[in-house]
Order: sequence, then C-alpha cells, then structure tokens
Amino acid sequence: MRNSIKFLAYVLSIASVSLRSDDKGNAGVLVFRSVSASSAAETTTTTSETTAASDDDGAIELTPTAFRAQLQAKPSDEKYFAKFYAPWCGHCKSMAKDWDALAAEMKSEGRSDLKLFSVDASTQAEASVAKEFEIKSFPTLMYFEDGKMFPYSGGARTKEALGNYLASENKKDARKFSFKGESFKLQQPGVFVRAKKFWEESLQVIAQVYKHKAGAVYVLYGAGLVTGISFASLFFVVVQRTGGDGKKSKAAAKGKGSAKKTN
Repeated sequence: MRNSIKFLAYVLSIASVSLRSDDKGNAGVLVFRSVSASSAAETTTTTSETTAASDDDGAIELTPTAFRAQLQAKPSDEKYFAKFYAPWCGHCKSMAKDWDALAAEMKSEGRSDLKLFSVDASTQAEASVAKEFEIKSFPTLMYFEDGKMFPYSGGARTKEALGNYLASENKKDARKFSFKGESFKLQQPGVFVRAKKFWEESLQVIAQVYKHKAGAVYVLYGAGLVTGISFASLFFVVVQRTGGDGKKSKAAAKGKGSAKKTN
C-alpha cells in the first residue's frame, strides 16, 4: 500500500492534472499532460515558427497540388520561378541556401511581380501532379511567364547564375501551358526541339561517363560508329535491290508490250 502511494505521488510529480469540459460541454473530463509531452509541444511550436519565418525570408514552400492551384489563379503580370525537389536529394540540399538567398534578395528589392517556390515533388500522393509538370529528376527548375513554361538553362545553380537567368530576356525552349479543369497541360514540343533535347541529354551522359571512365567513351563511340555504318550499309543495299528489281520489272513490262505490238 505504501509503495502504491509513493508511485502515485511520483506520477503526479511528473504530470499536470486538470479538470476541464470536453468539446460537447460535458464537465469532468480528466486530462493528464506529461512534462515531456509539454516540452515536445513547445518544441513543435518553435519549429513551426522557424519554418514560417524561413518562408517569409526565402522561397515559398508548397506541394505540387497547391502550386498548380497557385499557378492557375496567378495574375497575368506575375512571374513564378519554381524548384521541384526531394528532401533526400543531395543536389537539392546543396542549392537550398542559394535558392532561399535569391528569394530573400528578390523580396528585399520589392519584386512583388516575381515569386520563388520550393515544391516537394517526391511524395507518392503528389506523383500524378508532378507528372503533369514532367518532373523526371531532382532538382528541376522551371520558370513561368505569360502562359509559358521555361526549363532552367542557366547552367550552375548558384545564386549568381540563378539571378542572371532571371534577368535574361532570352529564355530558351518555351512551352505553352493551359489548364483543363484542375489539370495542368503542357503543349508538346516540335520534332526539332525534341531531337535537340535528346542530343543535349546524350552529350551530358557521355560527359558524365568520360568524367568517371574515359575509356568507356571510346568504346561507346566505336560501338556507335559501327552501328551507324552497319545501318547505312543495310539501307543502301535495300535501296539498290529495290531499285534493281524495279528496273527489271519495267524492262519486262516494256518487252511484253513490244511483243504484243509485233503480234
């Protein structure tokens, strides 16, 4: 009995007990709130306040769904620069400081027409919306202006390079977008643009391979050369055979016509 009293006293010493009414107005609901839980709540509050402060000073944090709604409702004179990222992505973490610094600089300069967004596109729940923006890797940077979307082409992801890109008036590879209901729709690029993009991406892959294993690039080049020559040779053989068969058919038809006239 004495041990039980000591245990009860210990519990009461680490917990605060209050009597309050519940949401329906019923009195007599006993609430235990431990000291550790209270500390955790205070920590959570502090963290939330810090996050809100960073949003005020840096880029605006949104989900893909919220960003899509923001983009659909945006005034025509506003410009958006969005970073689609994943929290676990190393490159995303590396550029985070520069990204928020750029956002803070834009705000300090009074650029109310330009907003920077950080969009977490890594969750499974948002995968379908991220697909509408054609997010295939992290980070992906997109600039939105006058009903067009521009993939970032400023090279480095430093604050200086990003700022120079925003100041540039000749942004590349614009694609028109529209909305069908809530869905974001991108106009498909032409054949030339797609071929150019494929070539640029191929060169990037080759450069990465060369950086790590130079010998592998020569192997790839040799394999590509042999494959190209093989396909070219096959093409000419097919053309020659088809052309030869065509000439024989015409000659045979001409011979039959001559024979009929003689008869």
